[in-house]
Formats: sequence, structure tokens, C-alpha cells
Amino acid sequence: MPTPRSLVALLLGTLALLVMAGCGSGGGASAPAAPAFPATAPVTLSGLVTYDHVPTSGSGLNYAATAARPVRGAVVEIRNTAGTAVYARASTNASGFYSILAPGSASILVVALSALGDPAAPNTRVVDNTSSGLTYGVYQAKTTSTVSEGGVNLHASSGWGGSSYTTARVAAPFAILDVVYRAQALLRSADAAVTFPALRVNWSPANDTTLIGTSHFDPNNGQLYILGKANEDTDEYDDHVIAHEWGHWFEANFSRSDSLGGSHGPGDILDETVAFGEGFGNALSGMIMSDPLYRDTAGVGQSAIQVNLNLEADAISDTADYGSDPRLLDGAWSEVSVQELLWDIYDGPSTTPDADADDVELGFTPLYQVLVGPQRTFEGFTSIYSCLHFLKLANPGRSAAIATLEANENIGAHDAYEESGRRRYTVLPSNGTVVTLDVDGGALTTYNSYGTINNFGGNRLYNRLLFRVVAPSSRIWRIRVTPTTFTHDLFLTRGGGQLPQTIDLTFAGSETRDVTASAGQTLVFSVGSLPTPAATPANPSGVAPF
Repeated sequence: MPTPRSLVALLLGTLALLVMAGCGSGGGASAPAAPAFPATAPVTLSGLVTYDHVPTSGSGLNYAATAARPVRGAVVEIRNTAGTAVYARASTNASGFYSILAPGSASILVVALSALGDPAAPNTRVVDNTSSGLTYGVYQAKTTSTVSEGGVNLHASSGWGGSSYTTARVAAPFAILDVVYRAQALLRSADAAVTFPALRVNWSPANDTTLIGTSHFDPNNGQLYILGKANEDTDEYDDHVIAHEWGHWFEANFSRSDSLGGSHGPGDILDETVAFGEGFGNALSGMIMSDPLYRDTAGVGQSAIQVNLNLEADAISDTADYGSDPRLLDGAWSEVSVQELLWDIYDGPSTTPDADADDVELGFTPLYQVLVGPQRTFEGFTSIYSCLHFLKLANPGRSAAIATLEANENIGAHDAYEESGRRRYTVLPSNGTVVTLDVDGGALTTYNSYGTINNFGGNRLYNRLLFRVVAPSSRIWRIRVTPTTFTHDLFLTRGGGQLPQTIDLTFAGSETRDVTASAGQTLVFSVGSLPTPAATPANPSGVAPF
């Protein structure tokens, strides 16, 4: 926090971007208790908190259509003029309105923070990851009288000067915050008792591709990182991008994702876990925003569209194939197929009409119940197979209509693991017999037909092999993988929602994994190649549980 002298300079504009000291960066931690008011009778201050929202058009951000929107659910504080003491805290309502007690006859700051939740312990904060992780805010200096006062409004401006950003981009953190507000509202529509764990959203005007790569969810620390570099790629107004990344956070905290991660895009033949994770993120963004048009802006003046998706449209021709391979692009391996399926299953509410009359309008609640229920504890790898299998079981009256939608996306009859006509899992005996052939009777082989097998194993279809075995008794089971020439990385997932785990990354010898399993429990794991610098990926010679 600046000293009182420099604070006076900042306040010449009345409202300014401020990184508030003492606000913490972890989110959800208890804030220090408010000190006693000065020895004057308190008064009530009230007003509106708004921010500039810049909409997206077909040619990038449309600054000419900038409009004030309410800052909803945000924390409002009354501080001393140095910003070091917090006298009171409250939250804005759905209209951006706040009402809060303040010391009478005192000089204070009225502060709105880019934070959601309990004012004393917010669950979500938008912070400056390039400045010690402090929380963004907008404020106004105020000298109170002895009577209450309304109309004490705060506004966060975009900073756009007509052809470039000329002042601080105060609105950006609040634009991001409002997407999270909408996401939380969607979950509450399905579960009124839902509670949200701490979330830190990292945004800065310095966040470029060199600093953070791209806007993303980091599963290692559970945080979001959002691009903000002007004239390169700013995502604070790309609502669907933010909602998509929040969807990955949702999976990690409420459901489960077994996605291998990595690069991906429309037309890629992906590992089913990757296709589901990315397709789900796109579909959820449409649900959160009540809008099937997913756009990502970039470029000089933020005047270009680098991603333009319509979740309602059939984006891939039903006859389009991989080119060198007759495999159709549609399928469980396609993020586009996944996003269209999930959107068609959801749409139908008044805010998101069913434009293509697909005859399935379940809304969000049934999907949410599957994601936080059986999808989370499923013993296999999460995919569109598992999601829709459990959804049809829970909604038998719509099962046939959902199956029709699946068929339109080149997905046939399936259980929670795989399609009956496109088997992916090789079933192992539990007596120690070494298996050298896959489910189709061919040699156990990993493939790079749809993408390179790299030092991370790759994330394309058949970059890895899938296996399952049922434990006949309760004991410790050992799974051993023996490669022909190169090391194979072993991943294991078990009932109860455990994520795949790496065993080792060495380049020699067999790999083993000891697993405690109960009688009848299904153990599911995958094996993928890791190439040495001088060779192409190789095949395992045998896989067996002992």
C-alpha cells in the first residue's frame, strides 16, 4: 500500500486501480478482525459498484459497445485512508448494490475488491501474479458526515482510450470475477448447498505467452492463469475462455478429470480423456454464459478472432476423416463431438433455446449430478463414454434420444469404459499369466498414427494402451510391464477417484506397481511409450498382474 503522501497523488482521479495490501492471495483464508470504529456514531453508506464490459463481435473486441455492468457478489470494505485498517465489510448484491456501516465524521476509503464469497473469507480472488499476488480493487476516498448517505458509487473503467489502452485497466479483474460469479450461480442452480473451495485467479497486463503460456488451469497448484497482454492476447473479456478454464477447476474440485493434457484442437484424434476434458470445458462455458458462441479474441487492438465456435452447430462434416486414415473425425476422440453432445443434452432453458430441435433438453442438474457422483468415483478413465453411460442410467426415459445424438457424432453402443465395436481395454487374467496380445488379438503396440509420442507420452488416440483386471481376492496385487527395448510409463487409476499416477521415467527395465485391492474391485491402468533420443517408440512385450 502506498504511503499517505503517494496515496493523495493516486486519489487525484478519485477512482484508480489499486492492489490492496493486507488482502491476502490464497483465497478463503480468514481475514483479520475489523478494528473498532473511531469514537463517532457510525453511518450507513450505500451505492452501486459497476465495471466496463467490452463485448465481442465477429471482428474482435467491440469497444464502441462498451457498457457498464454490475459488480455482483464482490467484497466491499471501509478502510482508513492509509488502507491499513478495515472497519467493516459487506458484499454487493446481484444488482451491484451495497450497504455498509462506516465511521461518522471520518476520512475513509470505500473499496470494492475483486473477490467473491464471505466478506471475511472470500472463496475467489482475482490477483496480480506479477506483483506479489495482491488482490485488485477499485476505491473512492470519502469524508463522511453525521448522516447516512446513498449514491456512493464505484466504477471500474476499461482504460481504453479510443485506439489503445491509455489508463489502468481497472475493469479487467472485475470482468473475470463476473464469469466466476456466473459459474457459481450455475452450480447453485443444481445444488443450493454447494460450497466453493479457495480459488486464486492470476491476471496481469503483463501476462503474455512467454510468462504464462496461455490462459490455463494449473492442476499442480489449483489456480487459473489468464492472459492480459494488450495487442497480443487479452482474455479478460473472452468470457468463454475464462469459463472453460474454470471448468477444468470444477473437474479438479467437484468431479474428476483423467485428461493427459497437452496441445489439442478441432480435428485432432485425441485420447478419449483429453477429448472429454476439453469438450466439456467448451460446453460448460456455453452453459455458464447462456450462449453457444465461443470466441477468443487476440491481435493488435484485440481486433482478431482466433477461435470461433458454435456449440449448437455441427462443426465437422459427418464424412470427414483423418486423411491418411479412414477414421472419421467425429467420435469419442473428438473434443468437438464431446462439446456438441453435452451442449445438445443441456440446451433448452429459456436463456439457451434448443436451436437444432434435437429433442433432448435435460438442463444442467442431471449432468451435474453425474459429474459429482458416479463420474467422480468411476474405476475407469473418465471420458464421454462414462459420462453419458451414467447419464442414461439416471435418465432412462431420455436414453434412446441421447443414443441418437451419440450416433450422430459417430459414437456407437457403449458401457462406461468403451464402445462395444471399438474396444480400448485389454482385459487381463488375474493369475499372473503374461499377456502379449491386445484386445483385438494384435501385438501390444503403442501408435503415433494420430500424433507424436513424445517425452510426456503423447495425448493422441492409441499413444497408450488401456488395461483392466478384476481382483479375485483382497490382497496386494503387483502389476508388471516389460518393454522390448524402451521404458514404458505406467499409470494407474482406481475406484474412489484416484487420478493416474506416474511410476517412473527411466529408460530401462520393467516397471511395477503394487496396489492394494479388495475382492471384485476393478483395477484400471494404461501403458504408454517414452522414446529414447535415438529411437522411435517401442512396444511392451508383456503385461501381467501377479
